[in-house]
Amino acid sequence: MKYGLHTPLVEEVIDFAFGKGVLASTGPAGETDEAWITNNLRLALEANAGEGELGRLRMAAEAEVSGWGNTDLLAHNLATGDDLRVADVRDELAWTWHDLTENLAGSIRANAGGPRVDREAIRRLLFRRFHGSGLERQLRDRLGASLPESVALPGWLHAGEQIANNAVSELRWCAENRACNGLTDNFWERLFRLYREGLWPCGWRGVYPEPGKFVAYRRAWHVSPR
Repeated sequence: MKYGLHTPLVEEVIDFAFGKGVLASTGPAGETDEAWITNNLRLALEANAGEGELGRLRMAAEAEVSGWGNTDLLAHNLATGDDLRVADVRDELAWTWHDLTENLAGSIRANAGGPRVDREAIRRLLFRRFHGSGLERQLRDRLGASLPESVALPGWLHAGEQIANNAVSELRWCAENRACNGLTDNFWERLFRLYREGLWPCGWRGVYPEPGKFVAYRRAWHVSPR
């Protein structure tokens, strides 16, 4: 099978990604067991980029992060010539959404259980499927036309471009997680559940893995597409 033993589960993620379900939901802000949901697009963009009141999260004391990268620590080392490791300064570090997702993505194949599959070959197949197609452009254009007005963060043309760039990578990781681990209740499966609800998971509020929960954006009922 193309993506190994769990190909049907992987194709479910692919079908969703190439459909029109990303940010399809409208409704009120609120809070669920898994997510703190906001209608504030600017706040969501900042949380995703590591800026603003929700841009930084903390790690639980028992979280094993010694092998993880951290953007602030890397910037410090580059600026000063220090060679500090996460273990040296972990109690002082703040983490961003991208620190969290990129480190967790790097461990998908390493932590996979069950039957051995050619994980690297599947990773390459999924990378081509998600990034070698017009998916990001199509999603960017659709979101650019449907989202409410918001000043883009530096480096982005508009909010739809930032969301599309993140969503394509994260949905690829959700697919890779299923290829390696099947239907498992882990971070990536919970993330995919939020995407399927028509939300955009864009950050983490509180402490990871607990006490905390996802930050997610949903378009408000009263906001009309442009």
